[in-house]
Amino acid sequence: MMKMDILKEVYYGLVSENDALTKVEHIFDGIRKGMYDKFKTDDTHIDLAAIMGMDNYEYTAYCQAAPLSVVAKWRYEGWPNQCCTTGRDLNYKNYHWIVKRCSDGTYGLMLV
Repeated sequence: MMKMDILKEVYYGLVSENDALTKVEHIFDGIRKGMYDKFKTDDTHIDLAAIMGMDNYEYTAYCQAAPLSVVAKWRYEGWPNQCCTTGRDLNYKNYHWIVKRCSDGTYGLMLV
């Protein structure tokens, strides 16, 4: 199995968000079948971010329930640089944030 770039596919409309989520489900099926063993980091861990073509920041946001389309937008159009709750400056590469649904309905990052 080859790795993919799920965010690129979503951002450029090559797949819908639902189709992308189906691809993610297939990854888990493939893991159970041993198809992604080359992505093992040790006997018990597989680098899911690498399989999906995400960096650690993108994967962290995805694991915090940011939709793939939101993470894809952040990759290609820029990550939030202010806390959506306080307005304080933030650098997503420093972590210390969680994904939050902002008051205007969009997704953003909140400093913790």
